[in-house]
Amino acid sequence: MADLSTLHVRELKTLPICDRCNRPVDRLIEVEDTTFDRLTFIAACHGDRERITITHEELVVMRGGSLQFGRAFVQVRALPPKT
Repeated sequence: MADLSTLHVRELKTLPICDRCNRPVDRLIEVEDTTFDRLTFIAACHGDRERITITHEELVVMRGGSLQFGRAFVQVRALPPKT
């Protein structure tokens, strides 16, 4: 568990689209954890929350590229049967 003094939280204005209602999510929060060198994004919509964490190493691989938000709350669909 991270020391709370190493967490930096902010609400973001750029919002991903909710896959359930096809509108921007109600809220998006970014939590920067400097102890473990990671960013966590928490999307909230329909009373649910979805979280994704990106490590510093993953950001380095992206070469500092800008993050773009896609869709939140996407249901995983089964692959079609092999024919």
